[in-house]
This record gives sequence, structure tokens and C-alpha cells, in this order.
Amino acid sequence: MKLIILAAGYGTRMYPLTINKAKALLLIKNKLVLDYIIERIDSNLFNEIIIVTNQKFYEDFLDWKKSYAKNITIISDGSTSPENALGWPRDLELGLENINEDFLVISSDNVFGFSLSEMVKQFNNTPLIAITKVESLEKAKKHGIVELRSNQIVSFEEKPIKPKSITKSILCYLFPSEFKGLIKEYVKEKSKQHLIEWLLERTKINSFYFNEYCHDIGDLQKYQELCEKGF
Repeated sequence: MKLIILAAGYGTRMYPLTINKAKALLLIKNKLVLDYIIERIDSNLFNEIIIVTNQKFYEDFLDWKKSYAKNITIISDGSTSPENALGWPRDLELGLENINEDFLVISSDNVFGFSLSEMVKQFNNTPLIAITKVESLEKAKKHGIVELRSNQIVSFEEKPIKPKSITKSILCYLFPSEFKGLIKEYVKEKSKQHLIEWLLERTKINSFYFNEYCHDIGDLQKYQELCEKGF
């Protein structure tokens, strides 16, 4: 199984901190954001970690990689600014180019306490996405919100005006190898739907529920809060 970490964003909501540094390479306490993520990864599960970044920060990620013995591949998507960024679905497609096995994709924006090993244990060759609860319907408006029937996801809506639940998904998706073709189709179609919403029209998707912490480092305020209080 492969692990793809998406790290090609420019973190514009965190300027000026991220003008010349990737969000994933910022420090929280005494560690980089990306180091916290790597710590959660069981090397026995994944035979390769693929990090997709942009050209602007590509060399920085290569320098970061030198401190790890793990099998890590760094890929540049060729973009150099927010204006020519490709977007995460196209970056995911790039990360999949030489993959012919099951794959887990996560965002470098999230630091989390749940076990990826436990998520993999629940995988039964059906797409599996990580979900948890938010505190209120008001907070649900800021997230991708799902409805469930037992363990199965029956609807998905990105940042809904009127959330149907307080169950949010995070960008932590586990796919069978054959879904590489569907993702290519989604990118080619240039759909305005979110990938999960688009997939739900074509396939069954299951959920992996977790109670542990998960922090989305989406803006300067959240980053500063984590620096002060930790996880």
C-alpha cells in the first residue's frame, strides 16, 4: 500500500508566515507539522510515502527528507504561485502516476491523533474516509459534512449552509487500486463537485470514525493557538 501526502498548497490564509515556507514545514512547539504526521505512520503498512508539493517549495521538502530513512518520494506539481496552483485533485492524480496498488491519501494540513493502522484494518476493498464529530451545526458549516447509514456514507456536502449533521470528514481517504482510474476521470471531467460527492454517485463509500484529536491548520489564528497550547 502507498501513502500520498498532499502538500502543494500555498497557505495564503497564513501569510506572511507561509510566503517563503510551506505550511507543512512550519514549527509547532519543537517539531515541524509534517514530522507530527510522519510519526503517525506505521512503516510496516506503507512501502512508500509520496509527498506532492509545488515547485516553489520542492527543494525545501528534499532537504527535509534527508533526516528520514523511510522510503519517501517528493514530487513537484510544477506550480510556482497560488495563481497557477493545480488544486489537490490534480496533485493526487500526479501522486498516482506510478501506483498500481491500494493507496491512502491525506492532507499535510491536518495533525491528528488517531491510528492509520486501525483505519487500514477496517478497509475491505471499499473506499473508506475518516470522519468525526464537530461541536455544533454552526461549526459544521466550515467542513465537509456527511450523512451516515450505519457505517456507509450516503451524502456529502462541502461547507453546507444548512448542515444535515455534525459529522465531518477530513481529507484522509483510503482507496482500492482500481480507483486510480475514477480519480483520473474526475480530474478530466473538471467537475465542480467535491471528489467524495462525485464518487458517491458512482460507488459505495464507508466511514472510519475516530474520537482522537484532529486539527486543521487552516489559518494563522489556529496555527498560533496550536503553538501556544499544543494538541
